[in-house]
Amino acid sequence: MSADQKEASDELAALAFGVAATPAGPGGKPIQVQTQVRFLEVNRSTFLEFTAKIAAQKPCRDDRSGSLWYKPSEDAAPERIATDRSNRKGAFVFTLDEMAMAGLYALQVGKSVEREDETRWACKGVKPVFYSF
Repeated sequence: MSADQKEASDELAALAFGVAATPAGPGGKPIQVQTQVRFLEVNRSTFLEFTAKIAAQKPCRDDRSGSLWYKPSEDAAPERIATDRSNRKGAFVFTLDEMAMAGLYALQVGKSVEREDETRWACKGVKPVFYSF
């Protein structure tokens, strides 16, 4: 391989690497990110607080809106009892006005679009799945 061919090959490799490093450039489709609820727990000493954590890629953990829902029984209509925004680690703390009652609780997380440099992230929401406490 001649010196000119090697230089052209190196430039092509650098160009290909640069394209691969920016999967969703300006005007491109956003990267789809799944969000999952890691845990939802009640503070068993006071019953006035629920904590939750979501699992998602880093741009989709911070500042996500979350709602805590309650149903006294499977057949009852759900009621939103608290809201919070996640911290940079994806953690929520929901403070209740009254002690938590026995029943079914769920966390709902809203979808969002985040930007990081030239990359756009489409952070998927989480629909409520009720757990008994």
